[in-house]
Amino acid sequence: MKRIKSVIKCAFVAIPVLFMTSCGVGLTSVNNSLNKSTQVRLQEGNFKVVGPVTGQSSHTYILGMGGVNKKALIENSKAKMYQNADLTGKARAVIDVTSEVKVKTIAGLYTKVYVTTSGVVIEFTK
Repeated sequence: MKRIKSVIKCAFVAIPVLFMTSCGVGLTSVNNSLNKSTQVRLQEGNFKVVGPVTGQSSHTYILGMGGVNKKALIENSKAKMYQNADLTGKARAVIDVTSEVKVKTIAGLYTKVYVTTSGVVIEFTK
């Protein structure tokens, strides 16, 4: 009888703790979406590195429902990165674009998806 009581007590503690833990998943994607339309030779030394640039976006899902899919989050993150790169009116480009997706969830009830897109800004000198 004592053993049954201790098992029940452990269950009352363990089950809520299991449901309150959070899980995280990460995914990194590297792509060159400009490869089809633009070719630039960076081996000639006709550029200088300006520095890194990033853009971030996130979205929250309750019970798995939300209005934005992963592809839209990545596009929003890329748009913010290009906005931060200050490309307008300058001979600049962003290279080595990488998108990282991180998912944090609590028992499948609450999910937050974070997307960070980063790249390197270069400026052409010749």
